[in-house]
This record gives sequence, C-alpha cells and structure tokens, in this order.
Amino acid sequence: MTISSATVFGSFSGPITAPADVTLVGTFFDAADIEIAEVDDATGVATPLTAASDYTAALAASPPSSITLTVIRDIASGKTWRWRRSSAVVQPTDLSATTKLDMEGLERSLDRLSTQVQDVDATANSSVRVPVEDAGMDMVLPNVEARKGNLLAFDSATGKPTATDPTTLVPGTVNLGSWILSSAILESTSAAQFTQTAGALINFGPVQGSASYEGRIPSGGLLGAFIAPGTHGKVLRSAASIGGTTEVKPVWALPPLDPYYLFGLNVSVPTTTTLTVSAGSAYPSGAASERPDMRLASSLTKSLNTAGNWASGASGNAFPGAALGAVDTWYHVFLLALADGTVDVGCDTSVTASNLLADSGVTTWSSSGTVYYRRIGSVRTATTGATFEPMTQLGPMVFWSVPWEESPASSTSRTLVTMRGLPPDVRTIAWGTIDTTAVAASDSVYVSNPDHADLPPVAPGAAVTRSVNSLATAYADNSTLSGTNNFVQMSDTQQRLGVRRDSTTGVSRINVVGYFDPRGTWGE
Repeated sequence: MTISSATVFGSFSGPITAPADVTLVGTFFDAADIEIAEVDDATGVATPLTAASDYTAALAASPPSSITLTVIRDIASGKTWRWRRSSAVVQPTDLSATTKLDMEGLERSLDRLSTQVQDVDATANSSVRVPVEDAGMDMVLPNVEARKGNLLAFDSATGKPTATDPTTLVPGTVNLGSWILSSAILESTSAAQFTQTAGALINFGPVQGSASYEGRIPSGGLLGAFIAPGTHGKVLRSAASIGGTTEVKPVWALPPLDPYYLFGLNVSVPTTTTLTVSAGSAYPSGAASERPDMRLASSLTKSLNTAGNWASGASGNAFPGAALGAVDTWYHVFLLALADGTVDVGCDTSVTASNLLADSGVTTWSSSGTVYYRRIGSVRTATTGATFEPMTQLGPMVFWSVPWEESPASSTSRTLVTMRGLPPDVRTIAWGTIDTTAVAASDSVYVSNPDHADLPPVAPGAAVTRSVNSLATAYADNSTLSGTNNFVQMSDTQQRLGVRRDSTTGVSRINVVGYFDPRGTWGE
C-alpha cells in the first residue's frame, strides 16, 4: 500500500459510556504504537492513560491499518482523550542473501520507515526551531554547569544561546513571550530586596481570555517561582508576612487599598488595668512607598504597667519604660509590625510613638529605614490614680462611660477651655451637652472651633450675620433661668474648645460625652 495520510495524532471527547469502540484513523503497524492522555477541558491538566487499565487497542486489519480502541472506563463530559502515534523504531524484516524477494514485505518495510519519519517530523514541528533564514546556526545549549541557577538568553551579537546570571539583569520591561526562563516568573531572595522600588515591570500578556496583568520584579538576587493563572479584578502582590519571615511568593490578590486604610481595631477598656483592641487591619502611617497591610487576626488585650518595659503578646505590658502608666495622663494606642512577623499593640504619650519605638522590648520590622506602625486610638488614666478611664469605641466614635464636665469662667470674650475628655496632639470632633443658667437676664453661650474667628453669640430668633455673630449653642432667659442643648464642634490639637458668653452672670457647664477620632483615615 501507499502512505497517503500524514495523520499522527487526534482526539475524541466525552461523554462516552464504557465499553465503547473508537477508531483511530491512521497508519499503524502495531497496536502498541500509541500514546494517550486524558485532558481536563476546563483546567488543561493532562493525565497519561495506561493500556489494559483505561483502554485496549487492536489493529483493525492486517498491518498497516487503523486501530480500534476500546474504552473500558467511562469518559466524563468535559474530558478529552488525545492520542498520538509513536512507531517503534525497529525494522523487523530479515532478508538474507538467498531470500526470495518478497515485494509486499519490502513495501511494508518502506511503509514502516515512512511512518517513523512522519513521527519524527511531527515531533520536530512541535519543537523550538530557528527560521529558515537562520539555517545552519549553532544552537547548542551551554553545558549543565553553566545552566545551573541561570537564565537561558541569547547573545546580543550572535543570537546564540547563552546562560545569563539573573542578578546582572537591568530592571526594565520584560515580555514573557520574549524570554525562556528557568522558572515561570522571578522574585527577590529576601524581604529587604523585595521592597526595593526599582523593580522591573512584567507584562504577563493574556491570561484567562483577553485579560492582561502586570506585576513587579525587584532588582537584586532572584529566585524561580511559578505564577498561577490570574483572576479578573486581582493584581500581583507579594505574599510575604509583615515581618518578612516567610518566603516571598508572588500571588494574585485584591488591589492595594487607600493609603489611609483602617478597618476594625476598636479600642475599649474592659477593666481599669487593661485595654483591648479588636481584630482588624490597617496600613502603616507615613508616606512609605511600600505599605504592607498590618493585620490583627483576633482581639488583643494589653495590661497597664507602672514599671518595666513594653512586652509583646496577650496581657503584655502596654507602656514603654519611658512613658509608664501615670495619673491623669493621655496615651495614644498604636498598632506595631514586629520583626518576628507578628502584629502587636502598645501605648505612648507621644503621638509619633517615639518612646514606644525606642523601648528595649520593641523590635519593629522596617524596610529601607521605614518603621511600620499606626495610631489607632487613645486612652487616658483617671485623675485620682493610675487606672484606665472606662470607654468604648466603634470605628472612629469614642464614648465615655461617664461624661467629662468642664465649668469655664464666665466671660464675654472667648476662653479656650482644655477639655479633659478629648485627646491631645490630634484634632477630634467633640459632642456632648452644654447648659447655662441665667441670674436675672437672658444668657447665650457659643462653643466654637479654636481655629475660627471669635464671634459673640446671639439668642435664638435673633439675626445672625456671618463674621459678626453666631447662633448660641445654649440659651437661658430670666423666665426659665436655665437652658440646655447639644453641641458638636471640632477641637484643636491641644484638646481645646472655644467658649464665649454674652453675660458674666450665671454658670455654664460643658459635658463631653464622646468624640469622633479619624485615626489617620482622613490623611490628617
């Protein structure tokens, strides 16, 4: 016969219920001259199949002929069997000097030789080759010792294969289609290198349809790491822990959040000697180019200490040795990224945590000189002892168990009153009640922002002219002798609110029920 068909591979798909016969059209000399794999259509994962376990094969007629493949197990929907011919490289015809020439036997030998050549040609067509204009070029790879730990590249002058040290690569744009890497994607050998900003941009090309993704490779030492297919709406990020103690692996994750992001991390005072921070996460303060997400997986309780240094973990000391628990003192509460990869909580009288970060018990994780921490709230001690004042927090809103009352002096000019119920060093929005009593005449009181102009208050119903006067926050006249109202006003960074009356008689009382603390989420 002649060999008119060049078919050396094919496929068929499920569902197929076993037993079932499938004809493999082609030229075969032996039923064993096939290789078959089952491919999952959704994932592309291939599983090699075995004769007698998954199928049986027999020549449909005398060789050469097609093969009848009997499927002996079910093929599910979404599964495809792919086969290719792999002719045995043998020549079974034995001709001696006295053998009568068998023309059919000679033809079969030539046919077998043709099928073997077809198989080799099919394999060659699936390999990496040089184009016809480069025919004759020496494309021998460097030896095994030269290839170890290096990348396969091509000489810029000759175009021949070379082994390139990845640490010598200059950061720049790398199209994966233009490189053959020893692994799929590269990454840094350490957390310190990973946080370098001079990373090379990688264009990943189409992934899952027409989507395109981008990520970064830092300069410096590189290691091989495989990247899984991406998911729409996600970006490539590092999976390193906050402390850099785990191996840095690139992963698909949700895009970076707002640089002032903070979620949860509510501060409360369950007892007079402990504070608790609820689970949550936040980006660190400052303008660092790398902002790892500091995540507190579960609530953490710290203890008020009047001696010793800060201590890590549950029930550990909250205060550093340079800012121990004292009477009638405000403390800012901070989330800390520690060098061991954990996240913890500490307190400091400094709004920048200078005492806490310098404490011998604190070893923070830093990158390029940037220490990662975030102020998440404030607490204060009682006026009569080194114990916490009871309070609760829900997001930015803080509520005192017992309101803080101030009784400023009666004055017809504005007095800046320090509010013990508001934290220092930060602007907050205070709310509460104000009441005033009149002795023999009407009395108006205005609570103002210290940064705004000093304006006299006027009674309800009176004309209010901008830059001239302001509506009273509380008002009393000589018939009721008292007036009470709620107020909401922003403080300055010195805990102060402005208070002005239109009379020097009577008494005003300001009760701070709580305050709104942005905790850095407004970029303040």
